[in-house]
Amino acid sequence: MVTVNLGMLHYVLDHIYGAFMHRTKMSTPFFSRGWGGTKLEMLERMIKQLFPEVQVAGQNWPPTMIEPVWRTLWETKTATLREGVFRTPCEDQLLAALPPESHTARVAFLIPKPLPPHKMACVLHLAGTGDHSFERRLRLGGPLVKQNIATMVLESPGGVHAAMVGSLHPTPVATLPFLSPHSAVVAFCEGILQHGTAWEALREDLAAQKVAMTLEEVRERMRNVLSLTDVTRFPIPKNPNAVIFVAATDDGYIPKHSVLELQKAWPGSEVRWVTGGHVSSFILHNDHFRRAIVDGLDRLPWKESPL
Repeated sequence: MVTVNLGMLHYVLDHIYGAFMHRTKMSTPFFSRGWGGTKLEMLERMIKQLFPEVQVAGQNWPPTMIEPVWRTLWETKTATLREGVFRTPCEDQLLAALPPESHTARVAFLIPKPLPPHKMACVLHLAGTGDHSFERRLRLGGPLVKQNIATMVLESPGGVHAAMVGSLHPTPVATLPFLSPHSAVVAFCEGILQHGTAWEALREDLAAQKVAMTLEEVRERMRNVLSLTDVTRFPIPKNPNAVIFVAATDDGYIPKHSVLELQKAWPGSEVRWVTGGHVSSFILHNDHFRRAIVDGLDRLPWKESPL
């Protein structure tokens, strides 16, 4: 009789996928062009100026109102899929520091029909690492149309940003970070993605600036830079009871301690564990993610608009 540790299999699958994608150079290494020079320094200065305000009251939120230009992609008797395009809402100085691809944002909006807007909920799905299109998240949100829940999918980096938005939003919202760390430090410096980071290119970039660092010192500088994304430094969401983390028991990308650190920082939040790794959970547990979305929305006070 042969017994198999399923948890270990899921963990190994994460490492196989990571090795295939990063060690075989199937994907471009992260930060392969170096640190970004003065642009990184400017970003660090801006964020350090932002943090005191964020810690007090999140006074920079909500950001400037945006008005996407919409077009309908398809329409059926039960749903409509629209795509919107808008200029990235940030200061001109920061926009100039971003690559051209980041100057314009895109969003997909899946809307149940023929329901009026004031009778439906809407979930904003932010991207996880490697999720560069709408398809994966539309598959997650599609079945929710039957429960009168619209899905909005924004092109964006990193799953940790869902926690950031939930923290800084000026009104109570449900926040559902799926397979997400408390900080990008964990993803790039501890998990499998550390093998997809161009550490040598970063060291050589510093050497060209007459700054000599060992690879370990380069890693430490990266930790300092990415620590700006540590959500435990952000305000507690307005309704932490409507925060549900869904984490994987054998995640090769996101260690358990990172999930628990954020739960500890947000008293009242809930962690739900699914059996699997980072990769297999996206394949096997969409039903758990959808259940968390519905439960999170149910924990918000619902008041139908009189309009």
